[in-house]
Amino acid sequence: MVANSIGHFTIIVRSAMYGEKIDTAGITVDPPSRDRRLQFKSFMSNSRQTCGISIIGDTYCWGSNLKDLLGVPARSICVGAVRPPTTRSCNTLPEKLTGGRQFVLLGETGNALTDSGNVCALTQQGDAFCWGSNSYGQLGNGTTTRSTTPIAIPGLRFSSLSVNAARTCGITLAGELYCWGLINPPFGSEYPASRCFKEDKCRVSPVSIAREVKFKSISLGAEHACAVADDDEAYCWGDNSYGELGDSTTSARSDPAPVSGGLRFRSVTAGTAISCGVSLNGDGYCWGADENQQLGTSASVQKDCNPFPLGSGPYLCARTPVKIAIAEPLSEIRVLRSGTCALSTAGHIFCWGLIGQTSAITATPARIDNSSYKSLVGAGDLCALDSQGFAYCWGYGFNGRFGNGFIGYSGVPTPVEGPRSP
Repeated sequence: MVANSIGHFTIIVRSAMYGEKIDTAGITVDPPSRDRRLQFKSFMSNSRQTCGISIIGDTYCWGSNLKDLLGVPARSICVGAVRPPTTRSCNTLPEKLTGGRQFVLLGETGNALTDSGNVCALTQQGDAFCWGSNSYGQLGNGTTTRSTTPIAIPGLRFSSLSVNAARTCGITLAGELYCWGLINPPFGSEYPASRCFKEDKCRVSPVSIAREVKFKSISLGAEHACAVADDDEAYCWGDNSYGELGDSTTSARSDPAPVSGGLRFRSVTAGTAISCGVSLNGDGYCWGADENQQLGTSASVQKDCNPFPLGSGPYLCARTPVKIAIAEPLSEIRVLRSGTCALSTAGHIFCWGLIGQTSAITATPARIDNSSYKSLVGAGDLCALDSQGFAYCWGYGFNGRFGNGFIGYSGVPTPVEGPRSP
């Protein structure tokens, strides 16, 4: 018997031959015990998969596990939300990564629509390891062969990493920016042209980008990227159809270009045709497409984008950063599937745009619940850690990404359970 919700249930036992009732029994399914739940110090989540590093350094993964790309054996079958429904291998509970390697930081997942299919993590010394899909060379080990175990990226040590469906970028301990994987559309002019899966141009080993600038953080979106330099200036590059580079144009750029406005940023996040950042004084800003009022501001400061991709017609956007209407100082912003969420320094989460399965769209940021959190992660759907490191996820969990046995949709934060029992 598998229970997909909590509460009290009555089991009726009937004769297989005659159908008559033989006996009844009651069963109570309690919420996950906090004593059994894992506490995390680093976390990543996209629309398909979730991984976390526990406070003692063990790595756990769960969610979609096609071809065991999570790095753990697949234990379940999940049914997707699409019609007709499809089934795929998954893990609905956290499972410990084999091999005993200790990590301290997981690479950020910055793509808001597609799952990365691969995971990257850093050791205490800054050594980078990646595992999962590698069709475009995004594991950075010189091959296009997928791996179900962590493999090292040789020759470099990193302070941070960002991963999306086909690319990986990292900042070295010396502040140098390196990227590898798919480079079509343009994604860094220093890439040599090579051939990968489906004849796409890619780079199977890290290559330096913008050597004249030192960086301290990087975020990959669907078709563009943004990074924060050592002087706190933000740079973006890649596709720019909706002004997501924030340089006041809609022209694509192969190399990092400064975001207009003279702002200095604590962090930036790239999504799908939208970018957001938190300034040094805690103000939130977004720029790019405003399809579902994801910019979190008045339409009066937005302009129609030109050209209109695929003949979609006039499209509201902002080609330069516009301030988000949240009174509390912010610590981070995450761009999701069709909406945007921010975490304040007080631990409050605010969301706006199209969030969840409701058709309601709002440009006014609203606090989601009365709890307090210390970090916010997600691309496509959302997860958060509280002050003790306990994890909560919400949004679409049809691939088991909630990590508590539940498969479905949740509009409220749902606690991640403890690891799968041996």
